[in-house]
Amino acid sequence: MGSFKRSLALSVAQRNASLLIQFVSSLLIARLLTPHEIGIFSIGAVIVSFSHIVRDVGVSNYVVQERELTTERLRSAQAIVWISSLSLAFLVAVFSVWAGWFYAEPGVELTMQVLAINFLLLPIGVVTVALLTREMAFGQLFVVNIAAALAQALTGVLLAWAGFGFISLAWSAVAGGIVSALGSLICRRPEQPWLPGIREWRRVFAAGSKLGSTSLLYEIGLAGPELIAGRALGFEAVAYFSRGLGVGTMVLRSLVDSMSSVAVSYFARQSRSAQDLKAPYLRGVSYMSILALPAFACLATMAEPVILFLYGRQWLEAVMPLQIVSVGLTCLAVTNVAGAVLVGSGQLGTQLRMHAICQPLKILAVLVGVSFFGLAGVAAGVAIGDVSVSIYGLYMANRLLGVSLGEITRAVLPSAGVALGAALLAAGTLRALVPGEPVVIQVALAGLAAGIGWLLGLILTRHPMWDELRGLFRRTN
Repeated sequence: MGSFKRSLALSVAQRNASLLIQFVSSLLIARLLTPHEIGIFSIGAVIVSFSHIVRDVGVSNYVVQERELTTERLRSAQAIVWISSLSLAFLVAVFSVWAGWFYAEPGVELTMQVLAINFLLLPIGVVTVALLTREMAFGQLFVVNIAAALAQALTGVLLAWAGFGFISLAWSAVAGGIVSALGSLICRRPEQPWLPGIREWRRVFAAGSKLGSTSLLYEIGLAGPELIAGRALGFEAVAYFSRGLGVGTMVLRSLVDSMSSVAVSYFARQSRSAQDLKAPYLRGVSYMSILALPAFACLATMAEPVILFLYGRQWLEAVMPLQIVSVGLTCLAVTNVAGAVLVGSGQLGTQLRMHAICQPLKILAVLVGVSFFGLAGVAAGVAIGDVSVSIYGLYMANRLLGVSLGEITRAVLPSAGVALGAALLAAGTLRALVPGEPVVIQVALAGLAAGIGWLLGLILTRHPMWDELRGLFRRTN
């Protein structure tokens, strides 16, 4: 548990530092580029994101969870990644012509062609990063990822400031890919082979294809709504939806990303050594819920001043999508622990079935929603899909570990009360402020009230997180 906490602390530091860098750069770029320009890049990037999933073919997660990882299996994993990546670089470049025609926007074509360069860079570090994650070597990952995030942010802001428009964001992604590839070369493991091979390709591909298919289905559910909105509502609507979802996703990532890679590695290690998973699973659900439920309840309550503060009045239409998608993002955050259990314990078929059912449901809900309710319908469809994924994943993890509904309820219920109290304090603070108060004051005071409400809720409910915070405070003093 000590090594888990150290790894988690490093992962939290890395993820949150990356998010801070992304957050600052997004504030600047939102003021340097128009919603139309950002919408063009979003469409191109979303289309390319599908290819990134196929490029990996689930190899990263395969390396992390494989019980008997041999040199030949590493060689085969490397070969599969290189073959798929080079093939996709060519296909994306060719397909970009059709995408530009379909959306009647040459900028979509150019964005995809620039982003295709990353397919030539990313395979250099895929296996190395997976090995570092397997070994829980998050200190090295911290350095590599922060350097890449800084390179991407600086490149994007400088190019946008110089007047390069939407393509600034595409070249910034390439800059981040170059730094990440160089960093992974420096961090290569001693036992990692240089030459690819094909001797164990069937085993690697069999496991990786399940993980890759799961990721592809997830990506369809993630990117599909933007593609539908872009075609049905236009580039500005995509930009508003993307900005609203982006704020919520930033909060989700700050809560989940730092935990997810560590949790998958931890549960995989526990599973390999036949250790108990039930107790850490319930503890993880309890801790994640006490963070996620108050965070998203307060974000939805403060959505308008938050959007105004971050991006300015031209982005006000992003408020409504943010409030709606927060419902689904809350569920995804809480049940992310269930997903880590399923992947870490090798339940790859379960993960695949879950997304095969729920992601098409999300797309169908978005199609119906956009037809009748426009942008609000897109956001509602996304929320419906995310809730369905969460329910399915929680059910399957509970069944695998023998966890009852009552145990899950006891782990989550105190967090619901804390979330309600924190959100009410934030809402009351906003209502008490003088109309026309600067948004920075609104966000600061409402956020402070929400934080005080959260701490009071921890104390009143005697949540285990309060003991963790007190222990951390004693250690730092």
